[in-house]
Amino acid sequence: MRDARAGTARSRREDPALLTGSATYTDDLQPDGTLHAAFRRCPYGHARVERVDVEPATEPGGVVAAFGAAELADAGGPTGITTTNHLPGPDEVERPLLVGAGERARFSGDPVAVVFAEDRYLARDAIEAIDVEYERLPAVSDPREAPLTDGPSISGFGTDAVEWETGDESAVDRAVEDAAHVVSLDFEIPRLLSAPMETRAVLAEYGSGPPTVVRTSSSSSGATDTAGSTAAPGSSAGRTTERLTVTTSTQTPHQDRDRLAGTLGLPADRVRVIAPAVGGGFGPKGARPYPEEPVVAWAAMHLDRPVKWAATRTENSLTEHQGRGVDATGRLAVAEDGSVLGLGVRGRVGIGGYPLRDPSFGIRANLLTGAYDLPAVHCHLTGVLTNAPPLGPYRGAGRPEAVYVVERLLDRAAAELGIDPADLRRRNFVPADAFPYETALGFTYDSGDYEAALDLALEHLDYEAFRERQATARAEGRHLGIGIASFVENTGTVQLESGRVELAPDGTVRAYCGTADQGQGHATTYAGLLADEFGVDEADVEVHEGDTDDLPTGTGTYASRSVSVGGGVLVACAREVLEEATRLAADALEVDPEDVAFEDGSFAVRGAPDRAVPLGTVARLANAGTDDSPALSSERAEEPGGLTYAFGTHVAVVGVDPESGEVSIERYVAVDDCGTQLEPTLVEGQVHGAVAQGLGQALWEAAVYDEHGTMLTASFGDYAMPRAGRLPDLETDSTVTPSPLTPHGAKGAGEAGTIAAPPAVVNAVVDALGPFDVEHVDVPMTPESVWSAVNSPD
Repeated sequence: MRDARAGTARSRREDPALLTGSATYTDDLQPDGTLHAAFRRCPYGHARVERVDVEPATEPGGVVAAFGAAELADAGGPTGITTTNHLPGPDEVERPLLVGAGERARFSGDPVAVVFAEDRYLARDAIEAIDVEYERLPAVSDPREAPLTDGPSISGFGTDAVEWETGDESAVDRAVEDAAHVVSLDFEIPRLLSAPMETRAVLAEYGSGPPTVVRTSSSSSGATDTAGSTAAPGSSAGRTTERLTVTTSTQTPHQDRDRLAGTLGLPADRVRVIAPAVGGGFGPKGARPYPEEPVVAWAAMHLDRPVKWAATRTENSLTEHQGRGVDATGRLAVAEDGSVLGLGVRGRVGIGGYPLRDPSFGIRANLLTGAYDLPAVHCHLTGVLTNAPPLGPYRGAGRPEAVYVVERLLDRAAAELGIDPADLRRRNFVPADAFPYETALGFTYDSGDYEAALDLALEHLDYEAFRERQATARAEGRHLGIGIASFVENTGTVQLESGRVELAPDGTVRAYCGTADQGQGHATTYAGLLADEFGVDEADVEVHEGDTDDLPTGTGTYASRSVSVGGGVLVACAREVLEEATRLAADALEVDPEDVAFEDGSFAVRGAPDRAVPLGTVARLANAGTDDSPALSSERAEEPGGLTYAFGTHVAVVGVDPESGEVSIERYVAVDDCGTQLEPTLVEGQVHGAVAQGLGQALWEAAVYDEHGTMLTASFGDYAMPRAGRLPDLETDSTVTPSPLTPHGAKGAGEAGTIAAPPAVVNAVVDALGPFDVEHVDVPMTPESVWSAVNSPD
């Protein structure tokens, strides 16, 4: 059982390949005869495409083909992707692959034409020769200025707005009437870029032979086998039917396979999607559909050559789905003793140029109850189309905004009531003996002890001593602040996940999972889980994922679901294999299966430990007279029994210079509880990375557009991100409250830092600026915005 060794620090088996540069990414692949794609993109935030002439692009030698929407249709290619419509009206809309004459380009970066050439630089030069005429249209950049019923429409979908609502508004209204205090704040949260190390990339090959790369396994050495002569189980090796193989930087291979098959009119079994090494996903690489992938895949079929496209950095920033982006007002009703009675939120969310997501991606209202026993909640969001890339998930996917709203309002209430912020939280936490706890919005928290996490975080800082130090510093003209953010986050998804575990004749354990790694360390975690289940060395466990030929179904990796959902499926498969192995061992030992115990890789007769057979012997017995296909194997596809809810408390200590507006982070303490920690080193790495991204949102990052819909922050020269030299030394700790919903007790850990860091730092800055009567500073808290808050006449 895993519990025996859970919490043991292990080295990541993925690291040697990643750190030495030997890992294979999509853009590393260059099959013979590869053509390179480049896309001509609309430079305007909103425009009608009047004319597209691709003929001039085909004149240079080495340019094989060029297509606008008309040429693509004439060649029999797909012209659009059918997607869910989150606006009122038809359930589905078609997003064009290439914006054609007479159609609208809905954001700067919408593709209007594509070129295929022998060299990527020749392709990029050739797209500049394409002759395109536009009629510029009025653009909407700010969701607060987007028209609901009149003004310039950007959609062509029938309407530009959708209403989304949850909770009980009348209950919140009653709470407000009964409250001794009602505090409110306005929040402006800009859109963010995920800025992954690797931009989006895709390589498509069509034919009956093996593809260039086959991801076979992640071994104990960390090397990833990517030899074209080796086929993964169930792969296309030996097939004569022509198949499309797409290698791409993705979080969701099976979803990509099904979407490509539907768009291209192919049966799903004739499409294979492989995710090799992926340099960061963070949400946008799972937030399909994008138009580039099906265009490249169709071209490989139409031109009968491998075709590759890799976005430039600016191109990636212009076109990837963006996260966050909400303007909201929250009001919190509080009794005289500090008991929270109700929370109401109304907001606007810019959902971008295509209605691919509903407004709840701006605020995940299911978490507006936070860690608190909050009896009444209501949230009303208006989603409006804007001239920007579609709204999509970005690490946290609306959960940071929900927790940000409730944590900022709690601090505001504490200030008005004259109650210490830590004490106000304690008064309102869901009690540790109340789990499983159903929130006012009908969601069930599986397990938790929120006060223990808060106490541990404050113990790290010696909270009372800091308050004394803060008072002394203020008397000396220095402004220190402390900010607390206690949070809950749902981790995992109630979606099907698949897995298969095989016990090979040589005793090797092979695991296949429908998740897809982008740096999280799945191979390390899954190998550790299965090594403990089977009592073998981790070096004897192979882990395979990111290839749709391994398993018929899979959901992929996002929402911190891999360990809780994918790992849970693998554990269930392993236990089925061990059940069958126990029956075989019982036959060999000539006893009943109930008389056999399995421990440390060996089956022994209960009460007679000398009568035993090792796992390897049972594996050989199972496969006697068979080929190399393991006789002991279990494959499952199942949904989890519910969401798990990780939690914790993060505390930031800052110094603020009111004369310059500069904010310096002096200390940052993160106490997280993700249930049983299967791999503590990986959990700590996830906390560090997520906190860094959360600090970026708090202090530096914003996707900025001008009034014409032109993105002003598409390059790293303009988009500010946290750098190592500006980050504090993070102090991490944990409590452990296992989940009753997973076989190993683990919950997700990948997004907590992005959720907790923004409110912790904003609370700290506002606390530091208490002498200046500053109630709120919006993110990102740049020196200019902090200085303005201090010097505002209001």
